[in-house]
Amino acid sequence: MRTAATEAAVKRGKADRSRMMSDAQPVFDQLNLVVRDMDAAMTFYRRLGLRIPDAAIWRTRSGAHHAEAVMPNGVHLEFDSIELAKSYNEYPARRTKPPEI
Repeated sequence: MRTAATEAAVKRGKADRSRMMSDAQPVFDQLNLVVRDMDAAMTFYRRLGLRIPDAAIWRTRSGAHHAEAVMPNGVHLEFDSIELAKSYNEYPARRTKPPEI
């Protein structure tokens, strides 16, 4: 639902429709954990009863880097290696200007 001020700004052409936020509430549906030792983390969480199939673990020659388990309530519990998490953080350092959202 838009406010009257937002509607007025849209009519005047002052608001960019692609940048407006909705009134929808955020939904918690994903948690990422960065782990030092993926195999140890998988062993630990499996002992707790989490079902993490081997097919849900992404491995390269250097080891396991990502795994995902879907909880009974639909929340995705994801595990990332430190190396993979570092790659996520490289993006801003390569840019000269902030990304446009």
